[in-house]
Amino acid sequence: MLRNLKESILLLIYALVMIFVNVLLSRGLLSIFTDIGKGMEIAIIGIVILLVVALFTEVGKRLALFSRVKKD
Repeated sequence: MLRNLKESILLLIYALVMIFVNVLLSRGLLSIFTDIGKGMEIAIIGIVILLVVALFTEVGKRLALFSRVKKD
């Protein structure tokens, strides 16, 4: 029980750190490319959205793995 709780907390911390990194990257990239037109900004926002989707896919895989381990 304690092991699963510890793993869940670590997974939550991992997810929060990755979201924080994605937000910092998106803000940093947008501040760098402010001189470029709106098309480039939309492309950068799209890349950041893809990174967030990839993050949540990875978190989902880890949660599924933990739930399978928990059942055994």
